[in-house]
Formats: sequence, C-alpha cells, structure tokens
Amino acid sequence: SQEYSKECLQHVQSHIVRKDVPVTLFEPYIEEIYNHLRDEPFKKFLESEKYTRFCQWKNLELNIQLTMNDFSVHRIIGRGGFGEVYGCRKADTGKMYAMKCLDKKRIKMKQGETLALNERIMLSLVSTGIDCPFIVCMTYAFHTPDKLCFILDLMNGGDLHYHLSQHGVFNESEMKFYAAEVILVLNSYGASVLRKCR
Repeated sequence: SQEYSKECLQHVQSHIVRKDVPVTLFEPYIEEIYNHLRDEPFKKFLESEKYTRFCQWKNLELNIQLTMNDFSVHRIIGRGGFGEVYGCRKADTGKMYAMKCLDKKRIKMKQGETLALNERIMLSLVSTGIDCPFIVCMTYAFHTPDKLCFILDLMNGGDLHYHLSQHGVFNESEMKFYAAEVILVLNSYGASVLRKCR
C-alpha cells in the first residue's frame, strides 16, 4: 500500500483545523499517488498482457469505419437546430449511447458548417485525456450521405437545458449544485482546452 509523506498529512490537518477546506485540499496526496503509479506499477502494466490486449482493442477501435448498421437506433431523446438525438445500442457490445445526427441539408441551409465543425473539434478535445463525470464525451463519429453522426455518452437524467426548461428557475441549492459541476469541468480541462474552444 502507498505510504504518504508527513507533509501531506500536515497540509490536510492544518486546513481542517482552520476549517478552511479548499477544492485543492487533497492535491498533495493526488500528486504522490501519481508519482508512485508512474514508477514501478506503470512499468509492470506496460509489460503486462492486459496492456497488450488494451492496445490491440484500441487499434481496432480507432481503425474501424462505422456505419448506421453498427447501431440499433431507438427513440428520439432530443431535438436541436440541425437534427435529432436518439438513444442507440452498439450492435457488437450492447452498450447504450446517444446518437446525435446533424442533417447536412439543414446545416448548409442555415450556414452552420463552422458550428458543426467546431462542435466536432470540441467533442474530440474533451473526449481525450481527463475523464470527467460532468461532461458528455464522444466515443465515435461517422457520416452518412445525408447526416453527420456523433456517438456520445448517454445521460439518462437529461442535460442542463432540459432541467432549466422543466423547472423554469433553480432554487439556491440547485444553482450551487450546477455551478459546482460547471466549475469542476472547467477545472478538469484547464486553460489549454478552453483556449481552443473560444
């Protein structure tokens, strides 16, 4: 098991004694865990059969050309300016996703090419690297002759827009909750992704 330094313990205890609990309270512990994992455990993982298998599956995943036939498409779960969002199931794994289909004719008619391209870039940026539970990530993307399709995490509870349209106005505790989620997303991705999103 991982042994932590006295400095980490003192850092946490000093904040707790002062009743000052910042978001970064456990950062020293996280840093020590990362440093520990980067050393011997990661070297062992790189030499393991599990890592080899992971690379094989990743290679397969990145090189497959998906089509609509790879998914069982279910009911509409949302609508937008350029298309609809459907619930869908990937045929080979059985995993449920949301399939966002943007209609190419509607995009052209509304001169939304830049918006659609930016959305694709944005989804790619937030879907690689840090895993954040408060943001929808894209797993696959493909196109048909008439649609651009993004395969996204399925969020059964609905998005922020849905909850605003249902409630009208949030009370203070709900507002704090959603604000905290947004802040955590921004904190997770940092300035590099945000600069690219502007």
